[in-house]
Amino acid sequence: MEKDLEYMIPLKELDTKNFFFKVIKPSKKVWFISVLIFLSCYVAWFLSIWFLSGTDNPSQKLLIAILVVVASIASPLLGLFLWKKVGGWVSKKLIFETLKTKHEKKGEIRETLGKLKKDRKYHKFGFFRISIALLFGFDLTPDSKYYLEEKTHSIDIGSFKSFVGTRLYDIISASLGIGFLIATIIKSAISDPSIGFITGSLVLLFSPILICWLTPVVWTIRDSQIKYSKTNNRNNELADKVRRSLVSMFFGISAWLAGFSFFKTLAEEMTSFGDKFAAKVAIFFMAIAGILIVTILAFGTLYLFGMLYLNFFHEKGVNDLRGELSEILPYAQTNAIVSEESEHLI
Repeated sequence: MEKDLEYMIPLKELDTKNFFFKVIKPSKKVWFISVLIFLSCYVAWFLSIWFLSGTDNPSQKLLIAILVVVASIASPLLGLFLWKKVGGWVSKKLIFETLKTKHEKKGEIRETLGKLKKDRKYHKFGFFRISIALLFGFDLTPDSKYYLEEKTHSIDIGSFKSFVGTRLYDIISASLGIGFLIATIIKSAISDPSIGFITGSLVLLFSPILICWLTPVVWTIRDSQIKYSKTNNRNNELADKVRRSLVSMFFGISAWLAGFSFFKTLAEEMTSFGDKFAAKVAIFFMAIAGILIVTILAFGTLYLFGMLYLNFFHEKGVNDLRGELSEILPYAQTNAIVSEESEHLI
């Protein structure tokens, strides 16, 4: 989203009351309904793996049941821990340190890895940092000046509409994207279709862990209300750039392409269709149906997982980052920059 910046007026005081991001916690009724949704989707997911595994051996079915239950318990517990730790670490490295380096003053000499580097115009970024920042959509051109929106917002995670409209697509597309990619790679090395299906299903159950470096970081950027202005007098939201970044587009598209490839190959291995056109059409629709079914089944588990993370960890992570950024970036309220250093944005 872009808006005209008509004016920027330095103000003396910061509105600390509205500076901090808030998560509105759900009621007990909402938690109860969310757990019911989770349990129904989990039971459907468990039964799907159980019946589609293609084995009649009781010991193998017992092993499958144990693996699914263990994965279903370990994945959210470990996932929440990693979202907090890894997500927080990546956010600091990607957001805070990148913007801090971006806004180092001209002529300043900084110490990096024990060596002194003199300031250069487009200087400050090594190849790895600038590559990662550009993949996430950061604008690092010399004329871009970042600032914090003074008044942040709140999110009501007890509102089904609010959560689905602003969060669910991020977590589902990233989870299924990475999950399907890894499941497809693993399955290609397994000749037995049934074992390949079970292995792929278990990978998808662990997918929340696999995106600990991505989704919490995207959510943190969005709720930190980081913006930047350019010499063309335009106001840009970093979150909008991240949503259209190469990383977001890759995992959004890969969720469908990798999922289609996974179920297409599975349908070909587990059915006796020939090479006729009708058979190819049937396999195509079976693959599409597989993607839709997995998306629906993943909905309940990822919905509850996302609510748990937002409820317990997200608010503090966002406000900690905003507090750190407030030491290096000016504040903005609509079109007014609230900082003694605001003149460099005018």
